[in-house]
Amino acid sequence: MLLHILRRIKPVAVILVSLLFLALYSSGDENKGKLNKPGGINAEGDSYFLNINRIELPLNSRGILANVSVDGRREGGFFDDKEFLFSGGFMLSGKNADTVWSNGNASSSQIEDYLPGIAQGFIDDENDPRFHLYVVKSGDEPFGESWQEWKDAVDLGAYFYDGDDDGIYNPTDKNGDGVWNPDEDMPDLLGDETVWCVYNDALDESLRFFWHQDPVGIEMRQTVWAYADSNYLGNVVFVRWSINNAGTVADVFDSVYFGAWADADIGNLNGDLSGSDTTLMAGYTYNDGPDSEYGVNPPCFIISLLQGAKEETGNPEDMAFNVKGPNLGIDTIFGAVNLPMTSFIHYMSSHPTQGNPDNITQARNYLVGKTHQGEFNDPCTDAFGVVLGGVDCNTINPLFWHSGDPTADKGWINIAPFDQYQMSNVGPFTLEKDKPVDIIVAYVVGRGTDHLNSITKAKEIAEFTHFFYQNNFDENVVSVEDINISSIPNDYNLLQNFPNPFNPATTIEFSVPKPGKVKLIVFDLLGREVEILVNEEKPQGNYKVTFNASSFPSGVYFYQLITEHYSDTKKMIYLK
Repeated sequence: MLLHILRRIKPVAVILVSLLFLALYSSGDENKGKLNKPGGINAEGDSYFLNINRIELPLNSRGILANVSVDGRREGGFFDDKEFLFSGGFMLSGKNADTVWSNGNASSSQIEDYLPGIAQGFIDDENDPRFHLYVVKSGDEPFGESWQEWKDAVDLGAYFYDGDDDGIYNPTDKNGDGVWNPDEDMPDLLGDETVWCVYNDALDESLRFFWHQDPVGIEMRQTVWAYADSNYLGNVVFVRWSINNAGTVADVFDSVYFGAWADADIGNLNGDLSGSDTTLMAGYTYNDGPDSEYGVNPPCFIISLLQGAKEETGNPEDMAFNVKGPNLGIDTIFGAVNLPMTSFIHYMSSHPTQGNPDNITQARNYLVGKTHQGEFNDPCTDAFGVVLGGVDCNTINPLFWHSGDPTADKGWINIAPFDQYQMSNVGPFTLEKDKPVDIIVAYVVGRGTDHLNSITKAKEIAEFTHFFYQNNFDENVVSVEDINISSIPNDYNLLQNFPNPFNPATTIEFSVPKPGKVKLIVFDLLGREVEILVNEEKPQGNYKVTFNASSFPSGVYFYQLITEHYSDTKKMIYLK
């Protein structure tokens, strides 16, 4: 429904932050294209060198990020021409009935269980010519080579914009004007550079680090994208994992946990510390002081969870969202929620309780927020952290390791600098056959005036990525005055609230084309009803309603318009 609305009217973008935030963000069209540096795909099509703005991030068709060599270039993720990331990937664990399985791509821990392509009953067919990386760029010729190659990507599970609503991807210039029009198909073009691939857990059991773990038929449809931007987005790379159970082993896996994993090496890796921020659903790595490579102001690297896994609740009033970008819109799924980050852990290459996971069980223990021995990491007795600032260690949630504020020396702080591997976890959720679950994160690098100010800077950028996600990854920022709604509406319509973010009041506008019962309800992030703004018969017309959140905590809220013939939901941000 949202996609049809977007075709009829100019979409209202969320006013992402304050006027200062917008001033910092706006880069202007004159910067577009100037920030793309020499990168590109190798001859075999199995690795790509993403080189945009201040970030270099090589990746391959097996799902490894950073720890990849492309045509002999240096491996690793680089920021300001210095390394910040050795390797990125994930860990995954679930249950097939009562049997636990675990796999992943965590190359620093010797875990590389995936091969290019779709799951085909574990037949190793990684040489299929379709199983390569697919790259589309905002500057590509409409309907040109990259748009045509996307047909193979769609056959393998990639998203696309279906302009003519026929369910088939056919990028054709129907009117011959040489430009794309909304009634014409196009690839799932999210950023100025978008890289897509699919890989599956078909690696033979004998070659795996976790012995005795057979493939279970997981397909990862991975999208990596970035923007040519001189401000906040220039410090960000987005990653979306669309996790599909191909059904080659079981129709349903339950109790599934996913962890966005990374080995961040901030210059001199032995000075790295880690922490978590539950308000940003993020884990991060930073330096303990000046660095031999970066100098007095080494950066901070953050993985911030933007969209958690969808899990059904059975409550029809609950809502989950699948944000797909400005062209594909937002799917609303009733009777489900998006899970938040449920734990954060970090470990070192070798340690008896916080080292590399050596088997299926230890990997799962990390994914549920425990040490690999299956115990909670008690903030009161943690050998690698201390609780500061008068905070009672017994009140700290042990699932979110080192969740204090290092810039204020308050809360649970990591005090053992070492080569850290971090993982932000979400679960449990269910993987049903051929029902992909999308998880989206932002890789953020922030560099301030010193190692602690870099944490502040990185968190500021990470907060922006959440607003950008709320805006459906749409770079267009307009005000509500830019929307022209006739005095006699012909369609149902729910506009984005304005201002957004807001404090403490905001205006919600909607239109109804015929008389009938109308409900406008506000929910919190957990799907709980906060306030009913409208619940009555309404004649045809356009309406404005004010929502005052002064008695509620700051955070993300949803508002839903419900009539007999129409339902739509949007997000809003309350910032005190």
